Amino acid sequence: MRLYLSGSINCDPIGAEIRFREGEKFLLPMYEVFNPYTYCEERGIVEWKECMKVLMPHLFDCDGIALLDTHNASVGRDIEVYIARKMLIPVRMLDEWRKN
Repeated sequence: MRLYLSGSINCDPIGAEIRFREGEKFLLPMYEVFNPYTYCEERGIVEWKECMKVLMPHLFDCDGIALLDTHNASVGRDIEVYIARKMLIPVRMLDEWRKN
């Protein structure tokens, strides 16, 4: 099963890198993980709109979304969650994926 990490990035870019990497490590023993933060970073994509455009096909290839946080405002996370729910892709908090 492949999970897509989703969380706020722009409100705290340095903290986001840490959260995304730790989230990936937390899930890796049980799941294949797609980390959108490192995907865009490794390709030098820094503009939000361009990053979102290249990430959407990967979202469709995942079996679920693991939310890193919900307390920070994030348009990108909200778009990812909206699309996932419309596509009937399960959306859960990060730690909930480890419980199953």
